[in-house]
Amino acid sequence: MYFKPHKINLVFLGLTFIANLSSSFALAEGDISENAISIPSENLLGGDGSGGGGTHSCLTYSLDKQGHKIIKSGTSELYDLYEARVAHGYNLVNSTGKTANELLNDAMMKIYTANPVYAGAVLDKLKFYTSRKKMLAKKSFNVLNDAHIVFVDQGCSYKQIAQWNDGYNAVVIDSDLYGIFRKSPLNMAALALHEAVYAVERASSGVKDSDKTRKLVGQAFSDARVDLIKKVNNVFHIKAGHFYSWILKALDGQSHAIVNVGSWQDKLMKTSSVFRSTWTGKLSTSPDNSQVASMASPVEISNGTVVIEYGFYQSEREVESPLRIHFQIYEDARLPVYSRVISKNELDNNGRVDGNLVLALPYETAMGQTIDSLTLD
Repeated sequence: MYFKPHKINLVFLGLTFIANLSSSFALAEGDISENAISIPSENLLGGDGSGGGGTHSCLTYSLDKQGHKIIKSGTSELYDLYEARVAHGYNLVNSTGKTANELLNDAMMKIYTANPVYAGAVLDKLKFYTSRKKMLAKKSFNVLNDAHIVFVDQGCSYKQIAQWNDGYNAVVIDSDLYGIFRKSPLNMAALALHEAVYAVERASSGVKDSDKTRKLVGQAFSDARVDLIKKVNNVFHIKAGHFYSWILKALDGQSHAIVNVGSWQDKLMKTSSVFRSTWTGKLSTSPDNSQVASMASPVEISNGTVVIEYGFYQSEREVESPLRIHFQIYEDARLPVYSRVISKNELDNNGRVDGNLVLALPYETAMGQTIDSLTLD
């Protein structure tokens, strides 16, 4: 619904929809928004391309017919899990009778509960990991200098099991070590999560070590609370396949000019689509029927989350205005899913108020079904 120009002077509304459809998820900048993190443009597949999981391995060896050293027996545990037990004192989840996918699903649910946008970014990397992991036999993997390993049990060692490598466009895995490692479904689930989380952390924050990643993985697979990612409070669960748009209503009986600048961004895939639309609206002096509705390019969510960041500005010419604006998000232009009244007393010293919220599909729709289909072995 559009209105003819009346008075270009009152409130500027800046709205950014960061939308990731299908399997890609939106990320907002960590230091600006508490919802998520930003993805810079260096590399999609894991920052500098030198990251990977390590193990706490206690092994015995023998020689094959060609005189090559091979693993004869022993144990191997993802170092994240070992460190969680021994260094942090976490109690690992009971994995008896559960598949690797079920264990990963439970861990992802903990992350999603804290921050569905972060969980969406991790899921995107999980899908890459499971589709591009490559087993390499009879290879000696160098230990990457990206983990501050303090100790191992006597007679054991820290061994590299995987490396997320951009040059190979794959995650390479030591298949000889993996033969023992894979006996534990918890190991397989934790390794997948480690690779995905570490890829997100490298790409978003440019981290050079896996310390935070290992602790987060340990929390996800234990009785500990996930506290290393910022919790999102304004989460509204919505339905797949529906359209979402915003509506602005004036409750102050004033005439308003509205300027809308929208940007659809998929930072993980390094693509963006920007549109600009400007119009002025005569908002009636009768608050009951005065409104401006944004019906241009509503967002259809098929699988994921949408982060909405908004800012309301009051011009210097209208400092006397009472300023009461009703901001609403509608499903299919009928059902309101979010409502907030912006009042003058909420403005900062610059005459501005900012906010954000997350529209997210329920976990099972957005992620659970996908995780069930991943091939972790």
